[in-house]
Amino acid sequence: MIKFLLFTDDESDKTVSGIQEYLALFDVPSQVMSGKAFLSPPGQESGPQTNISQQKNDPGTHLIAVIQDTEVGKELLKLIHSIRSTSGYEEVCFLLITPEPAPQVKDSFFEELNIMGVLPPPIKSSVLIPVIKKAIEIPKNYHEASSLRQKIQTLLNTEDSGKELMEAIEKLAVLNHTSPVYLQYLKARALEKMGSYKEAIIAANDAISKNQNFLPGWSVLASIYQRSGDADAAKRSLVRALKIATEHVDYLVQLGDIHFEEGEFRESETFYRRALKRSPDHLSARAGQVAVSLATGEKPSQDDLSYFPSSLELARISNLKGIELSRSSQFTSAQKLYENALTFLPIADQAHKVLFNMGLLMERAQKYDEAVKYYEESITRASPEPLPKAISRLEALRARTTDPQNVKMTKGVA
Repeated sequence: MIKFLLFTDDESDKTVSGIQEYLALFDVPSQVMSGKAFLSPPGQESGPQTNISQQKNDPGTHLIAVIQDTEVGKELLKLIHSIRSTSGYEEVCFLLITPEPAPQVKDSFFEELNIMGVLPPPIKSSVLIPVIKKAIEIPKNYHEASSLRQKIQTLLNTEDSGKELMEAIEKLAVLNHTSPVYLQYLKARALEKMGSYKEAIIAANDAISKNQNFLPGWSVLASIYQRSGDADAAKRSLVRALKIATEHVDYLVQLGDIHFEEGEFRESETFYRRALKRSPDHLSARAGQVAVSLATGEKPSQDDLSYFPSSLELARISNLKGIELSRSSQFTSAQKLYENALTFLPIADQAHKVLFNMGLLMERAQKYDEAVKYYEESITRASPEPLPKAISRLEALRARTTDPQNVKMTKGVA
């Protein structure tokens, strides 16, 4: 059973009837229905946030989603992820009927979404029929490729998964369902997770050489350079990306983060503000502004703080941003950020975690007496039970006071 699901802003049935006519050319059981009815319960407006999985589906049904006149952007992304989260379908192919997007948009956006076809309106049988035929005659390993992509996306967000991630990428490459550009981008990200920065830079540059406008390639290259300690090269990579997409919010924030880590707070603030001008609710940009305020001795604005209502969120922002500064040996700025977090932020119940990270910071700066002081205070402030990590670090310091250089360094957030 082939089920064509049509998403369109066209209230008429012309598109539906058109596809039905084309399907009549194939000896394949099929059904065409409106995406609006599929997405939205009666009496509610249509939208990609509706739980599609509530729809009943016969086992073995193959869903082909035809999306017409949908703006290329966040709403389309939500829509596609919503459909992909549906259980019961063997596979979902996407045909997008929209004016041809700019090449850089298509290359960076559609590669990741794995859209089968992008067709300009109006629908013409000479164009649509071959695409539908291809969708019907999907190779048997298409489902395996989709499962691997889902696994890869999970592993990209999983700690210490570099080796397993690379194995999944190599399996995906064999199936010939992913472009060489995107495969090299994935390999670069896997190598970055493994700490193989030299090889990761080669892989990222290889992806970019195949398509200079592939934005994720420039972004991952910047990330690799930053992790390898070459902040200037990281900045150049993002400046190059921003020449292609002038006000790309995520890349503006990424560039702001790099300047922040280098202790260039006013520069970082400039990029955070540019990002927020385009997307006022961008949490990473808001967190960046909170951190800039703390690192420069200013009280964060109430507007920024309103985005983080819990003390746990604010403490975590402080700890992570302090770690970023310590990574580039900005110890004084990191200490100032922590101290101001305890002064300006409503995090009394999380203070022990910030104090623990201040202890770690002092260890990295080889100021062991101060590290002991912060660990002791962290243990005292912890409630109801002392922080095990702080106790462990304190014991290690006290045991090795005669030879402090032997103290083992630890990374992490309490």
